[in-house]
Amino acid sequence: DDIKNAKEKDNWKIVQDFYSTTFDSFMEINAVFKRDPGKEYKSTEDPGLKMDFVQIVFDNLLDTPQEIQKATLKATINSLLKDKRPHTKDDLRAYLVLMQNPQFESASTYVIFAHMLRQIAALNDHDHHFLVHWIRRLKSVPVRKLIKRLHSFISIRLFPPRPQDLPPMQKCSWWVPSATKVMALINAANNLSSPPLVPFYEFYNPTLDHLDLMAEYYTWQNPSSCAGFSFCQYPFILSITAKRTILQRDSEQQMIIMARRSLVAKVQRRQLPDVGMLFLNLNIRRAYLVSDSLNEIAEKQHDLKKKLKVTFVGEPGLDMGGLTKEWFLLLLRQIFHSDYGMFTYDKKAGVHWFSSAQCETYQEFNLEVASGLKDLLIYDGDVEDDFGLTFQVSQSEFGSVKTVELKPGGADISVTKANREEYVQLYVDWVLNRSIYPQFQAFYHGFHSVCASNALIMLRPQEVEMLVCGNPNLDMKELKKVTVYDGYSSNDPAIKNFWDILFSFPLDLQKKFLLFTTGSDRIPIGGMSEMQFKISRVSGSDLLPMAHTCFNQLVLPGYKSKKSLRQKLLTAIENAEGFGLE
Repeated sequence: DDIKNAKEKDNWKIVQDFYSTTFDSFMEINAVFKRDPGKEYKSTEDPGLKMDFVQIVFDNLLDTPQEIQKATLKATINSLLKDKRPHTKDDLRAYLVLMQNPQFESASTYVIFAHMLRQIAALNDHDHHFLVHWIRRLKSVPVRKLIKRLHSFISIRLFPPRPQDLPPMQKCSWWVPSATKVMALINAANNLSSPPLVPFYEFYNPTLDHLDLMAEYYTWQNPSSCAGFSFCQYPFILSITAKRTILQRDSEQQMIIMARRSLVAKVQRRQLPDVGMLFLNLNIRRAYLVSDSLNEIAEKQHDLKKKLKVTFVGEPGLDMGGLTKEWFLLLLRQIFHSDYGMFTYDKKAGVHWFSSAQCETYQEFNLEVASGLKDLLIYDGDVEDDFGLTFQVSQSEFGSVKTVELKPGGADISVTKANREEYVQLYVDWVLNRSIYPQFQAFYHGFHSVCASNALIMLRPQEVEMLVCGNPNLDMKELKKVTVYDGYSSNDPAIKNFWDILFSFPLDLQKKFLLFTTGSDRIPIGGMSEMQFKISRVSGSDLLPMAHTCFNQLVLPGYKSKKSLRQKLLTAIENAEGFGLE
């Protein structure tokens, strides 16, 4: 109302006095924005602020005359200069308010913003704990704005479009670490929120992809010799692309180290070195895919970190990457098949899990037990008499029923209303973890025998899934944008027909096409735009389309009709297994 009146009367004195006074000290900020200025609000659950009023004040600030905006910044400087130790809860409330000032989106205010971030980053753990829980109480919109503001601050400081507008880097090297530490508080608040305030990927700063990522990684890995700040200490801010780069290069370094050791060992034994010693060479018969793979890997444990090369016995294909991709695909297809017994699949959750081998525990849990456990937790009657349960579970093993105690003496401990939550937790833990412990232990050991990079701890579970499974978004129009042609042009009728046909395919056929041409039905985590794809012309309209999966290349004869092209392409992608040489 004050701003409305000021606009109508062109008299901004009341508004200017409000902003100048409110932000001149932490005490004034609390007097204006606390719901009850006389109350202390010392709980982590409630910051005691009128958050809607905070938003109104800041939303209107940028619509005021420049004099008022300058006065607000001057008042903010005064309040920050009065910083004192130890900090009170009112100080923390003031920081929470000031963080939301939209003026800090402008690079001209970055010196003030930086000093505020430095003060917040320097707070002790107890104060940070309160701030994290209070940030949880914010709505998604202000949190999203704050994240965006910090991203801009970090990006512009690292890669300034106008360096002359900012202080020299050597005088403000603390800017980026301070901003990143404050971002870490917001990330912690987001992780504690269910559902999260924003998706985790909104914390990614893609500008950091252009840094020397391995220098960041080595600084993090060698704190004694490379003391200083590293973004790897705060992996939430690194994009999945940046993390993939670090993992890949770290893996390549391990491959080089293992190959070098093999070379040195050969020389020391006065043996003639050969190219094959630089690789993990697997010779696989298709008819005995799993057994041959297991035997080869078991015999070559010392080579597991070398670059992989696969040979299918009896086939002339040379592994430039395509054979390896096909081997992985065929192997995973077999070991994940339900008949193989290694994994079970839950259709409702859409995930595979380890089979406990002796029984169908996981499926049984999903079909019958889960709803019963839910009923147990909400039951209002006499749990002990009506359910008649004890702390044990039964499983079918080799035709007989075997009981397992969920805790020592569990057979003699009745489930009651007081201990039913413990019973449910132990039951679920047994189904998902303890019953398949040997299987998971073997998987864990195998995984870390190959993927022993310290960079793995930088990944969220969702990011591990993305790296393993690729990007789930299949967009053939993006593939068209990155395609290059050899013998064709993008305007040739055959090429136009090809893309029309591919776009018309359902998702399963599009995946089969990718499998046929690239050796995998998955796409890179960065999407189709990260792929290289080539379509080459070959004479002979009676031939089927061919593919060089090592190079993501489709060899396409110049068919005379769209109908013929569709028929030949379908035949090729439906029979895309095996390798040959022309």
